[in-house]
Amino acid sequence: MEVVKDMSLIADAKLVLAQVAIAQERKKQRVIGFDAYYVLLLEDGFLPGNTATFPNRALTRELHVDMRERVPDLRFTAQERVGRDFGQEHFQELGIALWWHMTGNGWQFPRLVVLRRDWELHQGGWNWPNQLPDWVQNPKLPKKDRK
Repeated sequence: MEVVKDMSLIADAKLVLAQVAIAQERKKQRVIGFDAYYVLLLEDGFLPGNTATFPNRALTRELHVDMRERVPDLRFTAQERVGRDFGQEHFQELGIALWWHMTGNGWQFPRLVVLRRDWELHQGGWNWPNQLPDWVQNPKLPKKDRK
């Protein structure tokens, strides 16, 4: 009798996990505009570009180019929009701050785990493709360009 109960618990758990995965996919489909790009950054765990020495920093123009390539809805968005979006009070409260570099202005992001936790609170949970606690260097860059 105990074996049957254990099997039904396993079946129930698998059903719950399947339902969560379906709900997660629906949430991803509802994320639009700048939020769609922001969640892509959080899922990747790295920022675009190769100017910054630290993996948690990126120039505004590098973020803009990446955003236009990856999110079709934002293809014709002006570069100033990146500054307006990351400059919102909510992002400032999380610790996203302006960063100045000799080649241009950019953004410095707090720990990845902090931003992901905030996203989970506002979205009612989220499954991340990796368990990175911090930003990593952009793996798409050739090794010689990584700092």
